[in-house]
Amino acid sequence: MISIVGAGPVGAYLARKLANEGEDVRLFEEHPNIGRPVQCAGIVSKNIKNFVRIDKEFVLNTIHGARIYSPNGECFEIKGNKEAYILDRAKFDNYLVEKALDESVELYLGYKFLSREKGNLIFDHGGFKTDILVGADGPLSPVAKNT
Repeated sequence: MISIVGAGPVGAYLARKLANEGEDVRLFEEHPNIGRPVQCAGIVSKNIKNFVRIDKEFVLNTIHGARIYSPNGECFEIKGNKEAYILDRAKFDNYLVEKALDESVELYLGYKFLSREKGNLIFDHGGFKTDILVGADGPLSPVAKNT
């Protein structure tokens, strides 16, 4: 059994790919709804098309650069002639999770990861035995901190 914590784009994509290869996969998401709260601006390179289908309903805008402001008001600008997409993250995340479910991935919503103890994953709603643990739970990953 492979357990993936984090049902955002990376976790859902990986879950689908592994299940498609015949692996038994569980996908855990801390929040009760996929894509909420929004954790990322949803800016992605057009190269994402090399991995997943990008439906027009996901694309909010196409850009050729950006101004990025830090909390202290400083700004830097990215310019270029390559396009990037601004995605509706809730729609995109839900699409990827649905594709994972189509491959028989088990989805657990509202499960907050607490720790890993001797091959057992401990969540706020109980525990699960697993062979492999993947942390796809973001830059402040509780999985990375606890393993």
